[in-house]
Amino acid sequence: MKEIEKNLNGAGMRIGIVQSRFNPEVCESLLGACRAQLIQHGVAEADITLATVPGALEIPLALQWLAQSGRFDEAIASLRAAVR
Repeated sequence: MKEIEKNLNGAGMRIGIVQSRFNPEVCESLLGACRAQLIQHGVAEADITLATVPGALEIPLALQWLAQSGRFDEAIASLRAAVR
């Protein structure tokens, strides 16, 4: 069995986060937790970029733009799906 060793050292990584503006109370809380975890794992505050979009439908396009820009090592979606 092949196993990939996890590396949780984020030092020097450039992270792009996409967040919806639709539900700010929930999304801000998710963003804060995400940011805290990134910093805990060594990502510098200056290496985290936030892009906001109107709603959930725009998130995949913004993630694609971040990925294709070549400016980021990772892209993260910060969203909360509606549950009924």
